[in-house]
Amino acid sequence: MSKFKILTVAVGFAFVAVACLVHFVRPVHAEQTPFFVFGVTGIIPSETARLNVVSVGVRDAIPAQLVFLDGQGSILMQSAVELVPGRSVSLDLPFIERSASGNRLSFYTRINLLSKPDKDGYVVSTLEVIDNNTGRTIRVIVDPEG
Repeated sequence: MSKFKILTVAVGFAFVAVACLVHFVRPVHAEQTPFFVFGVTGIIPSETARLNVVSVGVRDAIPAQLVFLDGQGSILMQSAVELVPGRSVSLDLPFIERSASGNRLSFYTRINLLSKPDKDGYVVSTLEVIDNNTGRTIRVIVDPEG
């Protein structure tokens, strides 16, 4: 093979390599901190919703926000918490009459982690609905991440 053909093939490979780098390498942006959302559910006047969160297998506390929002995205209740490894935190939302019918409060929840957990650790959350008359949990929705 002549030196010209070898040089042409080498230049061709270099061009393809540069094109792939330009296509596949993206600028690095600040990584977003994780968040978890439970879909819309509701409670009635005799019920309270409780959002529970625990961090497992992490070394350091994780600052977080627990938030209940209505269907329009307005905050019903929120709390700033520290997820201390192995300890659970919770936020209760009692029934609040906000609708014309007054017999159901629809909401969804969001958990904002303000820093990322360790690679080996994770955060587990549940949403439960409690009957105020008996104190018993009547519904549990498990971790939105599966």
